[in-house]
Amino acid sequence: MIAMGCILILSFQIVAAILIWAGRKNMRFKHEDECIGGLSILIPFHNEENRILELINSLNQLEKKENRAIVFINDHSSDNTVRLIESKLQHPFKIIENTYKKGKKWAIKKGVESANDNWILTWDADVKIGNDYWQKLSELPVADMIVLPVKLTGSKTPSIWAKIEHAFLRFFQDGMASINYPTLASGANLVFRRTAFLELESKRNDYSIPSGDDVFLLDQMRLSNMQILNIPYNQYAVETPAPTNWKSLFQQRKRWSSKVGDMKSWTLIPAGLLLMFVQLSVFGLIWLSLNNPLFILLIGIKIMIEIGIVGTYNKLNVQLILMTIVNQVLYTLIVLVGLFPWGKESKWVITEGQ
Repeated sequence: MIAMGCILILSFQIVAAILIWAGRKNMRFKHEDECIGGLSILIPFHNEENRILELINSLNQLEKKENRAIVFINDHSSDNTVRLIESKLQHPFKIIENTYKKGKKWAIKKGVESANDNWILTWDADVKIGNDYWQKLSELPVADMIVLPVKLTGSKTPSIWAKIEHAFLRFFQDGMASINYPTLASGANLVFRRTAFLELESKRNDYSIPSGDDVFLLDQMRLSNMQILNIPYNQYAVETPAPTNWKSLFQQRKRWSSKVGDMKSWTLIPAGLLLMFVQLSVFGLIWLSLNNPLFILLIGIKIMIEIGIVGTYNKLNVQLILMTIVNQVLYTLIVLVGLFPWGKESKWVITEGQ
């Protein structure tokens, strides 16, 4: 019974991986008459003076374009972020104040309402932009929402673990998008129509939830039958640093999991259960291999698939490969540790403006 269950789970993992890889490889952009023209880039920030310099430096490497409006939304900051932007950024820009409650969603709402362009692009304040970003953006077809990828950086152990988990989340995201049921998105690199955002405002009831500016908007767009395009390729990505310590990583995962129950997607809970069974299956395979060495081959196949998934979104190195192998056993333990209270990230707490 255990052997049959482990084989079924592994078979499903192999088939799903092959189908998603094939879908990514065969994706072709359709040439459209419409293209992304005037674009307002919204960058909400709250006390980011220690992290925003990477974004400023990468922006300074980009070509100046008249149809790209860079708008920072100051979300009740009390540090020197504003002065840092004003002194370092070489592009035309403007800074507006979030006059709503403190919180990223409210800051984005303020930015969208203040924007003069119908195309909106949101970035996080700690991202790094590639020198060819504008060119890549001009290659895209249009949709009501364009979900662009985010790539994690960092070499510390929690960062490597975050990269592995992030790769599986992106793989799931690409898989769901390939069957026309997009489920995940990141506001660190997200394009949408301003008119679509404003049209959905009356339908949204998630502003009391601190995070999820991206997935709740995607939820409403999908429920309203708006067109959503998922771009899986790293050449369209921005880079953002992964958590560098376990506390911040677990706080981030707590924040992510807290909004699952409020999302309108039927896929997330079954996907989470499937992931749990996939990870638990390795213990069954190890136990079975004690009596039948053939099951060691199945463990090797499982590891190779997961290394392939991680390598789809990251440049593989020895550290990443070894961590993916170790992760076969430690993942369950890490998830259990993450269930303990780790406190809230202060920047995600919604408060009245000061």
